[in-house]
Amino acid sequence: RARYGLVAVWAVSFLLCAERSSSAAECNQGDVRLEGRGGTVGQGRVEVCDSNAWWRVCKDQFGTAEASVVCRQLGFSENGIRMAPGSYFGDPGHGPILQMSCSGNEQRVSNCSLQPSFNHSCTSLELAGVLCEALNFSCGEGDVRLVSGRTRYEGRVEVCRSNTFGTVCNDLSWGSEEAQVVCGQLGYTITGAIATEGTVFGAGVDPLFLTGLQCFGTEPDLLQCSFYRSPLIDYFCSAHENDAGVICPSPNEACSYGDVRLVNGRMPSEGRVEICFNGNWGTICHYGWSQANAAVVCSQLGYPSEGAIPIVFGNFGPGDSYLFLSDVSCLGNESSLLDCYHPLDIGTAPFCTHNIDAGVICADPSFNCTNGDVRLVNGITPHEGLLEICYGNHFGTVCQFGFGQTEAAVVCRQLGYNGYAIGLWGAPFGNGRGLVHLRNVQCQGNESYLLLCDHAPIDANTNCLHSQDISILCAGNRSSCIDGDLRLVGGPDRQSGRVEVCFSGVWGTICDNGWNDNDATVVCRQLGYPTKGAIALSSAYYGEGKGIIFLNEVQCDGNATSILHCIDGGLDVGVQLCGHGQDASVVCGAMNTSNQTCSNGQLRLVGGSSSGREGRLEVCIGGTWGTVCNNGWSNVEASVACRELGHSPTDATTLYGAFQHGNGSILLSYLSCRGDEQSLFDCSYDAPDLYICDHFQDVNIACKPTSQTCSSGQLRLVGGAYSSEGRVEVCTNGFYGTVCGDRWTNQDAAVVCRQMGFGAAGAVSISDASVFGPGSGRIVLTRVWCIGNESSLLDCLYGTSTEYCTHYEDASVLCQSDAATGVCSTGEARLTGGTESFVGKVEVCINGHWGAICSE
Repeated sequence: RARYGLVAVWAVSFLLCAERSSSAAECNQGDVRLEGRGGTVGQGRVEVCDSNAWWRVCKDQFGTAEASVVCRQLGFSENGIRMAPGSYFGDPGHGPILQMSCSGNEQRVSNCSLQPSFNHSCTSLELAGVLCEALNFSCGEGDVRLVSGRTRYEGRVEVCRSNTFGTVCNDLSWGSEEAQVVCGQLGYTITGAIATEGTVFGAGVDPLFLTGLQCFGTEPDLLQCSFYRSPLIDYFCSAHENDAGVICPSPNEACSYGDVRLVNGRMPSEGRVEICFNGNWGTICHYGWSQANAAVVCSQLGYPSEGAIPIVFGNFGPGDSYLFLSDVSCLGNESSLLDCYHPLDIGTAPFCTHNIDAGVICADPSFNCTNGDVRLVNGITPHEGLLEICYGNHFGTVCQFGFGQTEAAVVCRQLGYNGYAIGLWGAPFGNGRGLVHLRNVQCQGNESYLLLCDHAPIDANTNCLHSQDISILCAGNRSSCIDGDLRLVGGPDRQSGRVEVCFSGVWGTICDNGWNDNDATVVCRQLGYPTKGAIALSSAYYGEGKGIIFLNEVQCDGNATSILHCIDGGLDVGVQLCGHGQDASVVCGAMNTSNQTCSNGQLRLVGGSSSGREGRLEVCIGGTWGTVCNNGWSNVEASVACRELGHSPTDATTLYGAFQHGNGSILLSYLSCRGDEQSLFDCSYDAPDLYICDHFQDVNIACKPTSQTCSSGQLRLVGGAYSSEGRVEVCTNGFYGTVCGDRWTNQDAAVVCRQMGFGAAGAVSISDASVFGPGSGRIVLTRVWCIGNESSLLDCLYGTSTEYCTHYEDASVLCQSDAATGVCSTGEARLTGGTESFVGKVEVCINGHWGAICSE
């Protein structure tokens, strides 16, 4: 901490001053906490308090020693500690990131080395986390426990080795015999024990202790079974996506063994099939699911077996618990589904997910509908919703492919509505359930009901998914809004937000394909807001809408008075091409500009040199300045920004960590430009994801000057007391930048001193920017490698990829000169700061300069 104190103080001074509370500290210096999903005691993402703010910890360098100090300070056991990436605990949080380095013996993290992380690769997804055990924790060799289950009789299996719990892999040998051993070892009933596959109880963390387990089912504990490892098994198990779990029989069962039920149907006689084992409900994989299987389920539930329809592909929605059976094969006359043949163990369903849960539709004598009847469901009003049609006394959905306004008009007329008729793709009113009755519907427009239109043969298991169900909007008799009305939703004020437009009394969004400032100008004019400075925002900048996407490819020239004057192609154009992730938004000019600091769409560079050609990039949205996240940013985007700022776009450069980080809002992320745009807002972009972006990732750029201020390769020394010393800066593209001190040596320093006109002999290299101060702006060279006899620094080998360098590593030199040599002679030593002449800090003279000696 002592070595990096200057770095920490400098970083905190600009990163955290805006976050400090004048009334009370946010936290106490050196405090530590664990944050993340679930709030499980002793587990979470590590955060450390430094300078009244919480810092997250980079997982680089974070190991057993650091984890031990964290758990010790929080009052947990020093045994059984495990580490996990911060992403394991969900939400990565916000704030700065630091590096932690401990010996493992410290009582508090404040006794460890803490320094700000300037590693560009250490983002919010690369954080440290720990799992501590309770104080006085210990476990016996071979002990087992069940974790993350809903009851104590189920969970992910963890086994103790060397006083630490680790996971067990559910490779191909994991089955009911192994589950019986676990349940028996825990003192539970073993008959009916179920071995689960996949991550039913969530993924664990390292260590992974047991693989290739093979038990007879009678062993007293897991370690009495045989087990082995192989490279193939290690690869299969290493990501913890196949951690083993068990479900032991529970004395308090919620259902009886072998019971079946139907879930998520529109009526009791249909739904996803769930079966009971050990007091728990679980689903059945659709592999091998047949009409005979459906008949047995319906008969077991008291419905007629005749007319039973098997449903596949999870068409009654995915389950959310266990997946118990697969490859079930019934004859059709069995009294219970468990009487049918199923070749795999209960709980074993390889290659299955809940997306292919099996379902059934049973014949229900109490229900009746007429072939061809239509209805709209899930809508807010009766004249909108998901389309369903009756066939064979069952309602089913209609596939969207080939379905347009002509077909929608037939449906609306059949339902008794006149006027607008709009077919809506993408299931905006939610996915249907059960059967998809119709597909490839083609109407002439004069049919009296939909079933008279041409369509593909009606088939119980069409190849259309419920995410492709068609929905309908008919013109209703009552409207909550007038066709063409606009409103702005989700913005920080009434003059900004997601644009929503009204048709047939229903609000819907606009797709951002082709969305530009001309369209935004028309929206603002129609709403009565100032149009000057109106900007168009894309990619659901103010959040995703719901329901219908009405418009696509809006084409305004900026002079229209209504968005309706810009429509070309009909209301349903583009609905199938857009999702709500492309909802269009706008920011209009402010009614009162007295509190605005900038104009919408304006750019500026902050923190750079007085030339105004370099700095942290900031944009203005809604009259407020904010930064740009560097996710997806490249020199192509930098060239567009430079052009917009009035500088040359040629050789525009993206810089990393060159200027002070911003504060406040991060306004844009994932910009993608072609390079010929006149404005950044002509490029595609997203609103920032604050779980991924923070101010360490603010975009910094440098634009090429219109006239050069220095010659390529020219050097200067900055920050020294004499002309022969200082931070090395080299000219490229017309202006100066620093040199990364990574691998900076005395041979490199000798070349600099010779080029500057000083003697090369005795030249000293310095890679600690605290001596002459850190530079700003561009870092132009890295990993310089000189032999020592070159006449110019650019004659040496060097790199230009400076992404992982910061100005704390700026290279400096001490050259010999007459001005400096009068101070002291090279090799002299002295003691300073002591109370006696023979006591003090050791200093040595090099090239006329006194300096200290590191104690290492």
